[in-house]
Amino acid sequence: MRHGIRVTTPARTIIDAARSGTAPEQIQMAIRQALQEGRATPDQLAEHAERNGGHVVVLVKQTTEEATAA
Repeated sequence: MRHGIRVTTPARTIIDAARSGTAPEQIQMAIRQALQEGRATPDQLAEHAERNGGHVVVLVKQTTEEATAA
């Protein structure tokens, strides 16, 4: 909670957006930005993605691998 308002972690927010149909390019950009700024780790993203399965896991895995290889 922040200032009495419920909030989610950046990793959770990104995964929720991916699951709800946000364009993959937008999700990839959000993942790279969250990783670069230290707002999420590959493990956090993977953990939330695995709970949802399907295309979300593939998208997160590919993007985090690309982002951490650079």
